[in-house]
Amino acid sequence: METIINKINKNELIDQEDFRSLALSFCDKKGFPYLLKDISFDDDFHDIAAYKPRSRILVFNFDKVKELAIKTSKSLQQIYGIPDESINHFFNFNLLYVIYHELRHIEQDYDRDCNVNNNPAFTYLYDISIVAGRDHSIYTKFHDLFPIEIDANNYGFIYSYMTLLNTDISPREKKILLLQVYNSILLRYKIENKKLISPIELFNDNVGLISLEHLFDLIKKSKIDSFDKLVHGLPVSKYDHYKMYVKKNRTLKTINR
Repeated sequence: METIINKINKNELIDQEDFRSLALSFCDKKGFPYLLKDISFDDDFHDIAAYKPRSRILVFNFDKVKELAIKTSKSLQQIYGIPDESINHFFNFNLLYVIYHELRHIEQDYDRDCNVNNNPAFTYLYDISIVAGRDHSIYTKFHDLFPIEIDANNYGFIYSYMTLLNTDISPREKKILLLQVYNSILLRYKIENKKLISPIELFNDNVGLISLEHLFDLIKKSKIDSFDKLVHGLPVSKYDHYKMYVKKNRTLKTINR
């Protein structure tokens, strides 16, 4: 991690070896190094990245990872007027998002198998994701609504943001990155006929399998706070959703000053 922080501070780009060291360090510090046997870089791999739980291998198509990071960074540059000399910070942020997304999937497996979080609601949604994901066409079509993907998307941004908080990038740049966290969390909540619909409810509308009554009971027993509900795409009150929306807009206003 220190090497990555130093590279970002020097305005250098992180590379494949940084991916490797970060993945190994992350799993070691979290207490599950045995869940990651190898990291592979395959330019012919069909997807951007994937964790293969059976072989316990992380696979990255690094060309596709970079393409995604470039596309996203240029989009942020146009929206927020980021100077060319700072674009590497956002490129690194988006690179980190990809690896943290996949590392979160490893963390999900560990939490489920070892009952680390002791949260029956999250365990229930994890198990639903695994069962539903056995149908590849369903998984592909509704990928971003799967509970494990909502979790990994949001934690990918959260972990990346937390990493860059420890760097020397400007306060404005950190606010732009924080805004990406808010955007990710709020993205798939919808309001229809004045009713707030959560990503988990949208998943259930399209895929099924979730007993919402049972899920609501588990949520109540688990005493999940509003932030964790939002991060996991769970049903929340309009008020809790609105509070995060207000935080997002306040951050945006400080960026645009």
